[in-house]
Amino acid sequence: SPCSLFVICSAKSTTQINAIANNIEKVLLEKLNTKVWRKEGQKSNWQLLDYSDIVVHILKQETRQYYNLEELWEDGLIKKID
Repeated sequence: SPCSLFVICSAKSTTQINAIANNIEKVLLEKLNTKVWRKEGQKSNWQLLDYSDIVVHILKQETRQYYNLEELWEDGLIKKID
């Protein structure tokens, strides 16, 4: 597998996507002293934060339904958090 952990979450708008991404970056920097290695999709319906071992996908709800990433990695352990 390309990494140890995929995080896939939904947002209602690009503003919310950016807020979630910024908060994840802040928390991981503070708690784990980890900086994002690569960041893609700012101001789009899908933002990706790559920390090498952890990859975070933040998608607008419609985009998440369309791409259905969970199905691509269905052999992995899926844990849903509301």
